[in-house]
Amino acid sequence: GSNIVASGMAYIPLGDGEEFSYLAFAHTTIAANNQAPSELSMADIQTFLYAAMASTGLITVVPDLIGFGSSKEIMHPYYVEEMSSLVVFDELRAVRELLKQEEISSDAELYLSGYSGGGYVTMATQKYIEEHDLEYFDLKASFPAAGGYEMKGVRDFFFDQEVYETPYFMAYVAESYRTYYDFDTAWASQIFNEPYDQIVTGIFNGITGDVQINSRLNDTVAVLITPEFLSDPDNEKFSEISQLFYENSLLDWVPQNPMYLFHGDIDFTVPYQNSVDTYDAFLAAGGSPDIITLITFEGKDHYTSPVLYIESYFNTIMKLEGY
Repeated sequence: GSNIVASGMAYIPLGDGEEFSYLAFAHTTIAANNQAPSELSMADIQTFLYAAMASTGLITVVPDLIGFGSSKEIMHPYYVEEMSSLVVFDELRAVRELLKQEEISSDAELYLSGYSGGGYVTMATQKYIEEHDLEYFDLKASFPAAGGYEMKGVRDFFFDQEVYETPYFMAYVAESYRTYYDFDTAWASQIFNEPYDQIVTGIFNGITGDVQINSRLNDTVAVLITPEFLSDPDNEKFSEISQLFYENSLLDWVPQNPMYLFHGDIDFTVPYQNSVDTYDAFLAAGGSPDIITLITFEGKDHYTSPVLYIESYFNTIMKLEGY
């Protein structure tokens, strides 16, 4: 019910009288504010990447996402559908206003992209755009990659592992939901064993990075998660928690504009099967394989897929743009 001032970056190509299309890119999962796009130095490799995206002739819009940049005092609503989509679309509207102010020409064509947590943001944004009658933008295609679109599946995959090397991902989701939906800190003790229940509620402070958070948690799942929740997460006792995993999954619609899903088939950080299940669910609900495409990077994991992803989806955009 209150206003939030969000922030982000816009990389605008130079051109004389050309009309540029828009590309929104949702960054990967971060925990520390100094990793947000607007906080990066001009010499940072990611800054060069975003500038390179714009150099192809696309107005490249990179939101910090809520919880970073100008909204750094707020807990990042990680894997919360509503806030993931609104912040992208609002920055697109803000950039459109900026372009009019600076007398820079743009057309209405829009592409959406993002990796990992940003893949989820990308799909949530397409869902939002297709479910609302929005002005100004003509969505041409989206390119979500390696995201956890079906949250219950992500949770169950995590619980099936004996050791999960990046426990901060699930802790991040849990603390995000606890904070966003305004639950008491006791909620954490239903999910995490001591002392991790106390650690989780204080460590996502915008200062501590992912490596440090992982080192404070435990990668043995049975040590981190309470026995009751681990053995029966859908028990009525945990209905409030489980409902949030359902509510923030993205399977309750069917994409109407082209969507290209990307994922490495040996990704054990965000499971490849989640993209397969999402693709299958869309087709089972009436989606067209001419609209929805699943692209698999064989033999690639969560950290060896991004370069292939960027190359692949940019080649597709260039073809759609007629280059």
